Amino acid sequence: MQNARRAGASYVAFDYCADTNTLTVTDDGCGIDSLETLLTVAESGWDMELIAKEHAFGVGFLSAIFACRHLGLSSKGGCFSVDTDHILGFQPVEVSPVTDWNGLTEIRLVDIDPGKLKNTLEELAAGFPIPVHFNGVSLPRPNAIDSIGAAEFVASPVGEIRLINLIDSYRYYRDCLVYLQGLPVYRGHYYRIGDTSHLGNIVHLDSAQFMARLPDRDKLVDEADVIKLIHEAIAAAVESQLMALKTALSADDFLTYYPVLRECG
Repeated sequence: MQNARRAGASYVAFDYCADTNTLTVTDDGCGIDSLETLLTVAESGWDMELIAKEHAFGVGFLSAIFACRHLGLSSKGGCFSVDTDHILGFQPVEVSPVTDWNGLTEIRLVDIDPGKLKNTLEELAAGFPIPVHFNGVSLPRPNAIDSIGAAEFVASPVGEIRLINLIDSYRYYRDCLVYLQGLPVYRGHYYRIGDTSHLGNIVHLDSAQFMARLPDRDKLVDEADVIKLIHEAIAAAVESQLMALKTALSADDFLTYYPVLRECG
Protein backbone atom coordinates (compact mmCIF):
# COMPACT_ATOMS: atom_id res chain seq x y z
CA MET A 1 0.00 0.00 0.00
CA GLN A 2 2.80 2.41 0.84
CA ASN A 3 4.66 1.64 -2.37
CA ALA A 4 1.51 2.09 -4.47
CA ARG A 5 0.87 5.50 -2.90
CA ARG A 6 4.47 6.58 -3.36
CA ALA A 7 4.28 5.48 -7.01
CA GLY A 8 1.36 7.86 -7.58
CA ALA A 9 -1.24 5.09 -7.94
CA SER A 10 -4.92 6.03 -7.98
CA TYR A 11 -5.76 2.81 -6.09
CA VAL A 12 -4.32 -0.43 -4.72
CA ALA A 13 -6.29 -3.66 -5.05
CA PHE A 14 -6.08 -6.94 -3.12
CA ASP A 15 -7.76 -10.03 -4.59
CA TYR A 16 -7.76 -13.31 -2.71
CA CYS A 17 -8.64 -16.62 -4.34
CA ALA A 18 -9.39 -19.32 -1.77
CA ASP A 19 -9.27 -22.12 -4.38
CA THR A 20 -5.61 -21.46 -5.16
CA ASN A 21 -4.78 -19.74 -1.84
CA THR A 22 -3.32 -16.83 -3.80
CA LEU A 23 -3.29 -13.12 -2.95
CA THR A 24 -2.81 -10.75 -5.89
CA VAL A 25 -1.90 -7.12 -5.22
CA THR A 26 -2.30 -4.63 -8.08
CA ASP A 27 -1.78 -0.89 -8.51
CA ASP A 28 -1.64 1.58 -11.40
CA GLY A 29 1.34 3.61 -10.21
CA CYS A 30 4.45 4.57 -12.17
CA GLY A 31 5.77 1.01 -12.07
CA ILE A 32 9.05 -0.52 -10.91
CA ASP A 33 12.08 0.25 -13.08
CA SER A 34 14.48 -2.23 -11.47
CA LEU A 35 13.17 -5.51 -10.09
CA GLU A 36 16.67 -6.32 -8.86
CA THR A 37 16.37 -3.42 -6.39
CA LEU A 38 13.41 -5.16 -4.77
CA LEU A 39 15.62 -8.08 -3.78
CA THR A 40 18.26 -5.89 -2.16
CA VAL A 41 18.00 -5.08 1.54
CA ALA A 42 17.96 -1.33 2.36
CA GLU A 43 17.63 -0.37 -1.32
CA SER A 44 14.20 1.24 -1.57
CA GLY A 45 14.53 2.45 -5.16
CA TRP A 46 12.93 5.81 -4.34
CA ASP A 47 14.54 9.19 -4.99
CA MET A 48 16.45 10.99 -2.26
CA GLU A 49 13.70 13.56 -1.63
CA LEU A 50 11.10 10.91 -0.84
CA ILE A 51 13.58 8.88 1.24
CA ALA A 52 14.33 11.98 3.33
CA LYS A 53 10.64 12.80 3.79
CA GLU A 54 9.26 9.31 4.44
CA HIS A 55 12.33 7.32 5.53
CA ALA A 56 11.72 4.69 2.85
CA PHE A 57 14.09 1.84 3.66
CA GLY A 58 13.47 -1.04 1.28
CA VAL A 59 12.27 -3.97 3.38
CA GLY A 60 8.62 -4.15 2.33
CA PHE A 61 8.99 -6.53 -0.57
CA LEU A 62 11.41 -8.81 1.26
CA SER A 63 8.81 -9.33 3.99
CA ALA A 64 6.56 -10.94 1.36
CA ILE A 65 9.15 -13.71 0.95
CA PHE A 66 8.33 -15.00 4.43
CA ALA A 67 4.56 -14.84 3.85
CA CYS A 68 4.14 -17.31 0.99
CA ARG A 69 5.58 -20.32 -0.83
CA HIS A 70 5.77 -18.80 -4.30
CA LEU A 71 6.12 -15.20 -5.40
CA GLY A 72 5.47 -13.56 -8.74
CA LEU A 73 5.83 -9.98 -9.87
CA SER A 74 5.20 -8.08 -13.09
CA SER A 75 5.85 -4.39 -13.69
CA LYS A 76 7.47 -1.92 -16.06
CA GLY A 77 10.98 -3.24 -15.40
CA GLY A 78 10.19 -6.91 -16.06
CA CYS A 79 8.64 -9.95 -14.42
CA PHE A 80 9.60 -13.06 -12.49
CA SER A 81 7.96 -16.04 -10.81
CA VAL A 82 9.93 -18.01 -8.25
CA ASP A 83 9.64 -20.14 -5.11
CA THR A 84 10.52 -18.12 -2.03
CA ASP A 85 12.88 -20.89 -0.84
CA HIS A 86 14.90 -20.15 -3.96
CA ILE A 87 15.27 -16.50 -2.95
CA LEU A 88 16.02 -17.36 0.68
CA GLY A 89 18.74 -19.71 -0.55
CA PHE A 90 20.40 -16.69 -2.23
CA GLN A 91 19.91 -18.22 -5.65
CA PRO A 92 19.78 -15.83 -8.62
CA VAL A 93 16.31 -14.77 -9.76
CA GLU A 94 15.78 -14.64 -13.51
CA VAL A 95 13.97 -11.48 -14.57
CA SER A 96 12.23 -11.56 -17.94
CA PRO A 97 11.55 -8.37 -19.91
CA VAL A 98 8.05 -6.94 -20.27
CA THR A 99 7.73 -5.62 -23.81
CA ASP A 100 4.13 -4.39 -23.72
CA TRP A 101 3.54 -3.09 -20.19
CA ASN A 102 -0.15 -2.57 -19.36
CA GLY A 103 0.50 0.13 -16.75
CA LEU A 104 -0.16 -2.16 -13.78
CA THR A 105 2.22 -3.53 -11.17
CA GLU A 106 1.07 -6.95 -9.96
CA ILE A 107 2.41 -9.06 -7.09
CA ARG A 108 1.17 -12.63 -6.58
CA LEU A 109 1.66 -14.46 -3.29
CA VAL A 110 0.88 -18.18 -3.57
CA ASP A 111 0.15 -20.37 -0.52
CA ILE A 112 -0.28 -17.66 2.07
CA ASP A 113 -1.96 -17.77 5.46
CA PRO A 114 -5.07 -15.66 4.79
CA GLY A 115 -5.75 -15.22 8.51
CA LYS A 116 -7.91 -12.16 9.11
CA LEU A 117 -7.04 -10.71 5.73
CA LYS A 118 -10.17 -8.62 5.15
CA ASN A 119 -10.27 -7.30 8.72
CA THR A 120 -6.61 -6.32 8.55
CA LEU A 121 -7.06 -4.53 5.24
CA GLU A 122 -10.13 -2.69 6.56
CA GLU A 123 -8.06 -1.47 9.51
CA LEU A 124 -5.16 -0.38 7.29
CA ALA A 125 -7.43 1.30 4.73
CA ALA A 126 -9.40 3.39 7.24
CA GLY A 127 -7.00 6.35 7.12
CA PHE A 128 -5.22 5.65 3.84
CA PRO A 129 -4.98 8.48 1.27
CA ILE A 130 -5.84 6.41 -1.83
CA PRO A 131 -8.67 3.89 -2.39
CA VAL A 132 -8.02 0.31 -1.25
CA HIS A 133 -10.04 -2.49 -2.86
CA PHE A 134 -10.59 -6.02 -1.59
CA ASN A 135 -12.06 -8.56 -4.00
CA GLY A 136 -13.52 -5.78 -6.12
CA VAL A 137 -15.04 -3.78 -3.27
CA SER A 138 -13.69 -0.40 -2.18
CA LEU A 139 -12.98 -0.44 1.57
CA PRO A 140 -14.24 2.43 3.78
CA ARG A 141 -11.75 5.21 4.56
CA PRO A 142 -13.57 7.27 7.22
CA ASN A 143 -10.36 8.63 8.78
CA ALA A 144 -8.54 9.60 5.59
CA ILE A 145 -7.66 13.26 5.07
CA ASP A 146 -9.60 13.19 1.78
CA SER A 147 -12.68 11.63 3.41
CA ILE A 148 -16.11 13.25 3.69
CA GLY A 149 -15.02 14.90 6.94
CA ALA A 150 -11.76 16.18 5.42
CA ALA A 151 -12.73 19.82 5.95
CA GLU A 152 -12.70 19.16 9.68
CA PHE A 153 -8.93 18.49 9.73
CA VAL A 154 -6.85 21.40 11.02
CA ALA A 155 -3.11 21.97 10.78
CA SER A 156 -1.01 21.63 13.94
CA PRO A 157 2.71 21.46 14.81
CA VAL A 158 2.59 17.64 14.61
CA GLY A 159 0.38 17.25 11.51
CA GLU A 160 -3.33 17.26 10.68
CA ILE A 161 -5.90 16.80 13.47
CA ARG A 162 -9.63 16.11 13.33
CA LEU A 163 -11.12 16.85 16.74
CA ILE A 164 -13.87 14.92 18.48
CA ASN A 165 -17.34 16.36 18.88
CA LEU A 166 -16.63 18.35 22.04
CA ILE A 167 -20.22 18.49 23.27
CA ASP A 168 -20.90 14.75 23.05
CA SER A 169 -17.44 13.29 23.71
CA TYR A 170 -15.44 15.81 25.72
CA ARG A 171 -14.44 13.20 28.30
CA TYR A 172 -12.32 11.56 25.59
CA TYR A 173 -10.68 14.77 24.43
CA ARG A 174 -7.15 13.40 24.96
CA ASP A 175 -7.82 10.06 23.29
CA CYS A 176 -6.63 9.65 19.72
CA LEU A 177 -6.04 7.32 16.82
CA VAL A 178 -2.74 8.23 15.13
CA TYR A 179 -1.71 7.62 11.53
CA LEU A 180 1.68 7.99 9.84
CA GLN A 181 1.76 7.97 6.03
CA GLY A 182 -1.86 6.87 6.15
CA LEU A 183 -1.27 3.77 8.31
CA PRO A 184 -2.20 3.35 12.01
CA VAL A 185 0.73 3.64 14.45
CA TYR A 186 -0.94 4.36 17.80
CA ARG A 187 -4.29 3.76 19.50
CA GLY A 188 -5.44 5.59 22.58
CA HIS A 189 -6.95 3.77 25.55
CA TYR A 190 -10.54 3.54 24.28
CA TYR A 191 -9.42 2.50 20.81
CA ARG A 192 -7.31 -0.26 22.34
CA ILE A 193 -10.32 -1.75 24.09
CA GLY A 194 -12.42 -1.47 20.96
CA ASP A 195 -14.64 1.46 21.91
CA THR A 196 -14.70 3.78 18.89
CA SER A 197 -18.29 4.95 19.30
CA HIS A 198 -17.14 8.33 20.58
CA LEU A 199 -15.18 9.04 17.40
CA GLY A 200 -12.06 10.29 19.17
CA ASN A 201 -9.45 12.60 17.71
CA ILE A 202 -7.84 11.50 14.45
CA VAL A 203 -4.22 12.57 13.94
CA HIS A 204 -2.18 12.27 10.74
CA LEU A 205 1.45 12.90 11.70
CA ASP A 206 3.91 14.83 9.55
CA SER A 207 6.16 12.09 8.17
CA ALA A 208 9.06 14.52 7.80
CA GLN A 209 9.15 14.87 11.61
CA PHE A 210 8.22 11.42 12.87
CA MET A 211 9.21 7.81 12.19
CA ALA A 212 7.77 4.37 12.85
CA ARG A 213 9.85 1.32 13.72
CA LEU A 214 10.99 -1.05 11.00
CA PRO A 215 10.09 -3.44 9.57
CA ASP A 216 6.33 -3.23 10.14
CA ARG A 217 6.10 0.51 10.86
CA ASP A 218 3.17 -0.08 13.18
CA LYS A 219 4.70 1.58 16.27
CA LEU A 220 6.24 5.01 16.67
CA VAL A 221 9.89 5.63 17.41
CA ASP A 222 10.13 7.47 20.78
CA GLU A 223 6.42 6.86 21.23
CA ALA A 224 6.03 8.42 24.69
CA ASP A 225 7.67 11.68 23.59
CA VAL A 226 5.61 11.82 20.39
CA ILE A 227 2.32 11.17 22.19
CA LYS A 228 3.14 13.99 24.61
CA LEU A 229 3.58 16.33 21.64
CA ILE A 230 0.32 15.06 20.14
CA HIS A 231 -1.57 15.70 23.38
CA GLU A 232 -0.16 19.23 23.50
CA ALA A 233 -1.25 19.81 19.90
CA ILE A 234 -4.74 18.45 20.62
CA ALA A 235 -5.08 20.69 23.69
CA ALA A 236 -4.06 23.73 21.63
CA ALA A 237 -6.54 22.79 18.89
CA VAL A 238 -9.33 22.35 21.45
CA GLU A 239 -8.54 25.74 22.98
CA SER A 240 -8.52 27.36 19.54
CA GLN A 241 -11.88 25.79 18.70
CA LEU A 242 -13.38 26.95 22.00
CA MET A 243 -12.09 30.50 21.49
CA ALA A 244 -13.72 30.56 18.04
CA LEU A 245 -17.00 29.32 19.55
CA LYS A 246 -16.80 31.97 22.26
CA THR A 247 -16.58 34.63 19.57
CA ALA A 248 -19.36 33.15 17.42
CA LEU A 249 -21.94 32.14 20.06
CA SER A 250 -24.07 34.07 22.48
CA ALA A 251 -23.01 33.92 26.12
CA ASP A 252 -25.87 31.57 27.00
CA ASP A 253 -25.04 29.20 24.12
CA PHE A 254 -21.34 29.21 24.95
CA LEU A 255 -22.13 28.22 28.53
CA THR A 256 -23.25 24.82 27.22
CA TYR A 257 -19.52 24.18 26.73
CA TYR A 258 -18.74 24.66 30.42
CA PRO A 259 -18.30 20.88 31.03
CA VAL A 260 -15.84 20.83 28.14
CA LEU A 261 -13.86 23.77 29.56
CA ARG A 262 -13.76 22.09 32.97
CA GLU A 263 -12.69 18.69 31.63
CA CYS A 264 -10.02 20.13 29.32
CA GLY A 265 -8.59 22.41 31.96
